Amino acid sequence: MVTDERNNTKRKGLLNTMRELTDTLYKSLRCHYKAEVNKALYQLDLAFQKPVAIGEHPKIVEDSIVLIKQLAEAEEALETLEKNFGAYNERD
Repeated sequence: MVTDERNNTKRKGLLNTMRELTDTLYKSLRCHYKAEVNKALYQLDLAFQKPVAIGEHPKIVEDSIVLIKQLAEAEEALETLEKNFGAYNERD
């Protein structure tokens, strides 16, 4: 009986550890993609709202296209993560 109780306690501990690791992975990925979204938005906002900060920038259109693509990719990845693995976020 004592051995069974110890095994159950070990299993519960292992499950809690795995759950914590999974939660940490989800939160890390979510933070990463949110940061990518915010980074692209900041750079685009700077280009739109404060063109003086850009100075002479001959490739502003090309760079803005790259930023729009990065923003779209990050938003899509964040949406995909939340749609498919959002249950890990609901445990908080």
